Amino acid sequence: MHLSQRKTRQFRSFGMIAILASILIWHLPTAYATSIDIMFVYENGAVSWLGSSSSMDTFSEDVVNRMNMAMQNSGSDIRFRHAHSMAVNYTYSSFTTDLTAMQAGSGAFAAVHNARDTYKADLVALLTDTGSAQGNVGLGYLLSSWRGSPSYAYTESAIRSVAISHTLTHEVGHNFGADHASDQKSDPGPNRDLDNQYSSGWYFTGSNGVDYHTIMAYNFDGYGGYYQPAPLFSTPLETFQGTPAGDADSADNTRLLGETGCIIAGYRSSALLDEPAATAATDMTTSSFTANWQSVCDATGYKLDVSTNANFSSFVTSYSARDVGNTTSYSVTGLDSGTTYYYRIRAYGSASVSSASDTITANTESSGNSDRRDAAWRVAEIYIATMGYAPDDEGLEYWVEQIQTQPEWNPTTVAQSFFDQPLVKMEYPDTLDDGALIESLYLNIFGRAADASGYDYWVTELQSGRLERNDMIIAMIEGGWANEDAANDMARFGNRVETALAFASYQSSHGIVYSGLSETDRAILREAGQDVLTGVTSDTATRDAAIDSIPDLLNGLTEV
Repeated sequence: MHLSQRKTRQFRSFGMIAILASILIWHLPTAYATSIDIMFVYENGAVSWLGSSSSMDTFSEDVVNRMNMAMQNSGSDIRFRHAHSMAVNYTYSSFTTDLTAMQAGSGAFAAVHNARDTYKADLVALLTDTGSAQGNVGLGYLLSSWRGSPSYAYTESAIRSVAISHTLTHEVGHNFGADHASDQKSDPGPNRDLDNQYSSGWYFTGSNGVDYHTIMAYNFDGYGGYYQPAPLFSTPLETFQGTPAGDADSADNTRLLGETGCIIAGYRSSALLDEPAATAATDMTTSSFTANWQSVCDATGYKLDVSTNANFSSFVTSYSARDVGNTTSYSVTGLDSGTTYYYRIRAYGSASVSSASDTITANTESSGNSDRRDAAWRVAEIYIATMGYAPDDEGLEYWVEQIQTQPEWNPTTVAQSFFDQPLVKMEYPDTLDDGALIESLYLNIFGRAADASGYDYWVTELQSGRLERNDMIIAMIEGGWANEDAANDMARFGNRVETALAFASYQSSHGIVYSGLSETDRAILREAGQDVLTGVTSDTATRDAAIDSIPDLLNGLTEV
């Protein structure tokens, strides 16, 4: 490769590696929105090392699985697919010589270019036997344009190293534009042709005292530091051994992968679009809910199915393959109250329609005295979720009036306004970290500490900017009501809301107005709001007992 070419389409090598005895996976598989098809090419030595060419597909599938594990660990929605495996009558010479020849389609590699077009491979990975699993074990072209570079979507890796590490994942990362750690001595990141900021790998120390490197960083930093491998790309939104695996400003390879993923996926268009990843329904009322899903590369629109049975043997009127346009959410209306619905989504493009997404359950609210569409109920939910106590009647009625008379007001805007109130600011100052907020909300809503997966999910949503704190409160409440596994937790929460409404009603009927109380009595009222909820569980008897205690708790409160 000529020096002038190196400036625009740079090679990156993996350097020294540590042998991985195992790959630690701590995320369960999630739905994907971007698929990358990769083709594997085996030279003579690699085929010999495998034992026979019949083993190529098995080895390739194993590599793809481990690459996908790395993406899952990183919180990425990218999935790799094995497009094809082939052998070439070629013997390893050097990484530079081999990779240059394959990119040009020279000699034995002419067949590689033809196969790439036939099998619609976005990326091509050459596996060679260098005789070692250590040393310089890989080389790949570094993406240098936001427009993509399909003619340079090639890598070469030592097969012995690929078998025991994320060498190939590292080299493929370069094809996406991901670069090395900025503080390593040899060939440091970030990618100066793309973002020149956050496309770097990361070094960090786990809570166990061990030093780690993410996939794109070398295990030797060149300054005497040695690091164990962490099986994920740099990202501030995921942790490994109790420590964030990146930095939002300077080390977020995962962000870069997300920004270039659709570009890479379009190098060789697949015959079919990927299926969308459907996500939880929101904004449930007695007659509607909002269906949600993730976007799919190259989709021009989506078709929505809604049914009252999980096998979709029949459909809600006008919701069979309903064309909802190029959006990622849609309000499903005209539904029956207290009913379980199911929805799924398909992506469509100019010439194809994807298979259906996973099926999502959505439960419309029940009508009745405890109808959650009632503004007072919704506001009481926010009071309890945010502050953990029953509201004063004056405050409750103020927010209810805003919702009922001001078109721009809804539970989400109420929740936002809560964060502007002095008492709430004292409870949740701007300096409070997201984790502490999530733990507090879990205790107030679900009556328990956050589970690990839930905690990580909400932290990610906040830190990614997809949700603000007020949005998260509403989403957490809605998610609880929609989650059958949280039925007992939400029965408790519902009993607490009913108790809170009774607490406010007693104030209204007995002339207790918060603004008319002395500071001492205001504090007593807030404390009573906490006390009345203390013993309320999912058992309705505890709710009834709490309501019966309200007169004693509020005895003696009068206006100044």
